Amino acid sequence: MSHQVRDGDSWQTLAQRYGVPASSIILANFKTLVPAEVNWYLHHYVGCNRPTHDGRNWMFSASAKPGIIQIPPTRYFFEGETIVARPRCYKVEVEPSKWLPPTEGEGDLGAVDVVNIKPWRHHDFDVGGVPVTSRSGWRAADPDWGKGVFYYNTKVYPLDGTLTTIVIHHTDNTESIATNEEREKGRNFAAIGYHFFIDQSGKIFEGRPLEIMGSHAGEGLKPGPLNDPDFGAVGIVVQGNYDSGEDSFATTIWGQFEDELHGVLSTKPPAVQLKALEKLVGALRTEHPSIQRMLLHSEVLRGGKPTVCPGDQMAPHAVDIRDRLGFRK
Repeated sequence: MSHQVRDGDSWQTLAQRYGVPASSIILANFKTLVPAEVNWYLHHYVGCNRPTHDGRNWMFSASAKPGIIQIPPTRYFFEGETIVARPRCYKVEVEPSKWLPPTEGEGDLGAVDVVNIKPWRHHDFDVGGVPVTSRSGWRAADPDWGKGVFYYNTKVYPLDGTLTTIVIHHTDNTESIATNEEREKGRNFAAIGYHFFIDQSGKIFEGRPLEIMGSHAGEGLKPGPLNDPDFGAVGIVVQGNYDSGEDSFATTIWGQFEDELHGVLSTKPPAVQLKALEKLVGALRTEHPSIQRMLLHSEVLRGGKPTVCPGDQMAPHAVDIRDRLGFRK
């Protein structure tokens, strides 16, 4: 039975209404009772978007999209089944060959199969037929391991299911992916934070491997990787400064020469870049159907300072792509 959540609903009220223990409802929907994991599912799968008063969890509300909770039969049991909490990700702060997996409990079985150098050394590949120049293809260095990255636990949780959201950014400059990564490393990041970089000619580059959690969406409202807006979020950055407020000189002085000045003083995204963005987001959803949301960076619910990213010149185009392809916000 499906239940459309509404204002005032909670696990306890659902249990009382349907006569099923709250723990059984949670297990039936998410196969876990680990609070952080339940909270992640509530936000990314049920679409809960209102934090509780203490800011620690997500709560049911009528604004949740799709907002569906499955109610199991009253005789629904987990007899003979052991529910083991498997980590959804692993924090790595050393070279993978030197990494030792956590030893607490059975949830860490297979961790050594997940944490390795391979994702960072992909050959050029395609996403649903859309060609991507890999990190190896643009001769990227390995990440600065000491600054830390999170590997998704793809052995237990496939990427299709973990990835739920696409977040669109602009670089705020017209420099190459290599230069942008060098800058990010100088700001204490292990590597460029985005998974994909689209230059102004429409060429697509791999930033972080999809197997690695990004570092682009911002700070979480509470601590922990599962509460970080980067968890499950594919970061796509388009090369260019697309906020006219930051680049008004290009529009007011150069005016008619804007098209010729892309890559030097840029305010309007080139059509070829927008076409590449549309192809990439569509292909990502085809390969990973769990991706159903697409947000501008400025729309991400997060801590930290407000942002205008991806800029007022890119935002309408990204929203148009989102609407036409049927992503939800």
